[in-house]
Amino acid sequence: MGVAERYLDDATQEVFLIAFGKLGSFEGRAKFSTWLYAIAYRVGCNYRRRARRDAELESIEADHEGDIRDPEQSLVEKQAAHLVQRFCDGLSTKLRDVFVLCILEGQPVPSVAVLLNLPENTVHSRIRLVREAFRHELASRQKVSP
Repeated sequence: MGVAERYLDDATQEVFLIAFGKLGSFEGRAKFSTWLYAIAYRVGCNYRRRARRDAELESIEADHEGDIRDPEQSLVEKQAAHLVQRFCDGLSTKLRDVFVLCILEGQPVPSVAVLLNLPENTVHSRIRLVREAFRHELASRQKVSP
């Protein structure tokens, strides 16, 4: 959901605290997992907004993180993660939500439709648009790379 790795434990704890506090108000209009995912989605959005305000601090700290894995594999993974992050940053909120929830997180379309309060066909349409945009992004990067 775009939460910086150093805040994942805090965000997870916040999700469970909110869920526990609101458990009595769960009405069963959606599946429990969808309800819980909606809470996680909102918490992730809040952390993503905070990260935009603290973007400079985050990038400085990310430059100094250590990695004990294979350096070449680590570099490839970091480059891929930066590509996806830059792609997400360039998307509208509507497309970013669908990209993260359906493509990256693998959530089913019906659950995402309920979570975002959209018709399923709209979610399918946005998936198609974001896939085309991602293919275009990859193709443009391949033209630039030697």
